[in-house]
Amino acid sequence: MKTIAEDNRDLHNRSKLSFHYDKGGGNISISRLPFFENIKVDESKSARWKKYNVVSRSSDLYAYLGADSRKLSLSFSMTLPHIQSLIDDVGWTNYKDLQIEDPKEEFSKAPPDPTDTPDSPSFLNSAKAVNVETDSFSLLDLSIAALSSIADTARDLSVQNTVMFWVNTIRTCVSNNAKDPSLGPPIIRLTHGVMFQDVPCIATSVNITSDPLAGYDKKNLLPRKIDVTMSLEEFRMGDLGDYAAGEATTRDNLAGWEAVIKTGSTDPRGLK
Repeated sequence: MKTIAEDNRDLHNRSKLSFHYDKGGGNISISRLPFFENIKVDESKSARWKKYNVVSRSSDLYAYLGADSRKLSLSFSMTLPHIQSLIDDVGWTNYKDLQIEDPKEEFSKAPPDPTDTPDSPSFLNSAKAVNVETDSFSLLDLSIAALSSIADTARDLSVQNTVMFWVNTIRTCVSNNAKDPSLGPPIIRLTHGVMFQDVPCIATSVNITSDPLAGYDKKNLLPRKIDVTMSLEEFRMGDLGDYAAGEATTRDNLAGWEAVIKTGSTDPRGLK
């Protein structure tokens, strides 16, 4: 089976969403959603101008009042067979930060991964017939095939749990912490190649649909193709100081045309 390491585009590392949950006290929990397919991003930004009509002047005068936050309309799909053919880290816990995340948080709950492993009783019991032979054939090949089938089934279930974790993570992007309402929705960082480099956003709306033509998993009815549309707005707060790309806090400060002249970009960029 093809693994993600064999995908020469390495898309999952260059295109992804990171959900940063503020747990209070300076603690942040991060969940990650990699993209396995090309995404679509529509970008818009509007300036606010005050227009002055001067008597006997043949042109208006304008005063710049600022600009609205950049708006991003993000659309992407999660196609289950495609993900199953590419993903390597199949467990959903691989996509949340165990070092700083509280596993008791409601948003991080997802169906547990299958417990069958090469060391578990179910695998060992299936392997008991490996050395049994008959006059007509050896059961060795049959046992190996059975083990392979069990492993593939467990892997597919784990991938499905991972996809459901991503769906549930997307659902939380417009929710706060129910136990502490002062802890608002997550900051979502969009990374997509050189066009969007760790851009911090808030989500104003999210839409999740499934493609009925792609069908569903027979056992748990998980759609084989899930389409997601998110309306995001850029959120640049930082420490209200000077902009410096790649630095933990200053990278999120406001950056104007001077940043483009100096550094070629206004994006926060990944941490150095």
